[in-house]
Amino acid sequence: MEGFLAGVEHDLAQLRTEGTPDLESEGELARARDLLRKGERGPAAGAAARIDDRLRARRGESELTEFPRNLIAYVPRGDPGNPPGPEEDPLRNRHRLVLRLADLTPVPPADRERALRELTAAGADLARGDRRSARRRIDEAHRLLEPRDPA
Repeated sequence: MEGFLAGVEHDLAQLRTEGTPDLESEGELARARDLLRKGERGPAAGAAARIDDRLRARRGESELTEFPRNLIAYVPRGDPGNPPGPEEDPLRNRHRLVLRLADLTPVPPADRERALRELTAAGADLARGDRRSARRRIDEAHRLLEPRDPA
């Protein structure tokens, strides 16, 4: 039970670091730890499961990073079980891919310039560790580079 709570606590800390804390879940985590200290394992496990369900719904489907799709002979870097390094970070990889998309996609020059400004700012955000802002900027750049109906 302690390990489960530690995992949930780690996920909540990550959300705080990204600037998107989940205050409701943090409060429930404190209650779950208190229940566990009192020896009430069942209610503590239920609270932890509810937090985990909320976090899972918020996160959505996670990307498989150990064996990415469409790559042949992929050998992951780093130790198994540890978070991937910057070269395997999904957000940084998406940033690189959208940058390449800017070179390849036929869009109006004004949209391309705006997308490149967003991607430059996103790169600075990633360097500062502001993943929330970087994700928003990459999403905007990707939106600008999406093919449009000529009609």
